[in-house]
Amino acid sequence: MRFQCCLVLTPLVLLSGCALDGLSSSKTSCQTSVGDASTVASAETGDHGSYLAGMSVAAIEAGSFMMGSEEGHPHRHDDEALHETELTRGFFIGETEVTQAQFKAYMGYDPVIYNADCGDCPVQEVSWDESAAFTNAMSDAHGLERCYACEGEGLDVWCQASMNPYECPGYRMPTEAEWEYAAHGGERFEYPASDDIDEVGWWKDNSGMTHHPVALLEPNGFGIYDMAGNVREFVNDWYENHPGGTQVDPWLGRADVDPNGTNHEPTARAVEKGGSFACVADQHRPSCRHMHMNGGRMDLSEWFDRDMHVGFRVARTAP
Repeated sequence: MRFQCCLVLTPLVLLSGCALDGLSSSKTSCQTSVGDASTVASAETGDHGSYLAGMSVAAIEAGSFMMGSEEGHPHRHDDEALHETELTRGFFIGETEVTQAQFKAYMGYDPVIYNADCGDCPVQEVSWDESAAFTNAMSDAHGLERCYACEGEGLDVWCQASMNPYECPGYRMPTEAEWEYAAHGGERFEYPASDDIDEVGWWKDNSGMTHHPVALLEPNGFGIYDMAGNVREFVNDWYENHPGGTQVDPWLGRADVDPNGTNHEPTARAVEKGGSFACVADQHRPSCRHMHMNGGRMDLSEWFDRDMHVGFRVARTAP
């Protein structure tokens, strides 16, 4: 098992993110296989009222695709068994990463320290648990059932899935399979929407080593922005190697890799998808996988415990 990270010198501290050339300490993998899919709609208003702070979602139809990487791919790792994956339910997914303004609108606080006061930049320096708590807050605001059971509040919160995400009517993070399916956008490119990463993603060579407002670059075929670069994104799933064989509506919860169910120690680690502004190009392919380095810890109140390279976007199963 290999961790992979970049080391980025900021005015705060040398913080870990993605791998620069020659540096590796967090796990990642990549591939380019994709199946067919199409969007249904794009909206700033759901079936339960308008979203706050300009949030909008794309609606994705159910479908199948090849998840994992092909043998012989130059960046393939051993956790990427190529397998057919079927998603039997349509779903909504954020057209952009959750922004600082959107996070504050639903949560009432802003966790960002680095590159603060950029309301249209992706929220970052959040934990997986804060991301889950945000989706619960969205569900509450729009009168929907929560998808996560959480203890605590604010920075000091711990969460796990309370039900099968595909069956939850409320907001949540996308499963890894949903995220990868959406990132491909029904197309076959090296990166989401293009073979030229500069067209679609903020990465090590074009970002100036910092975040940028969302939706400035080209969207993919589903009208979704920043699936490559800007920040890596938490998904609902927790890390294990891909299984072989055909998978139908796959997901892996925290309790599946942490049998105790209430373990607050970092024995289980969340999956991140998509590269950050500090990642090298090959880490921005739709099926690259990153294993979060701080997966089980509560209370990220100290600046040195928070990761400015990681954010998230929302999802919801279509009713």
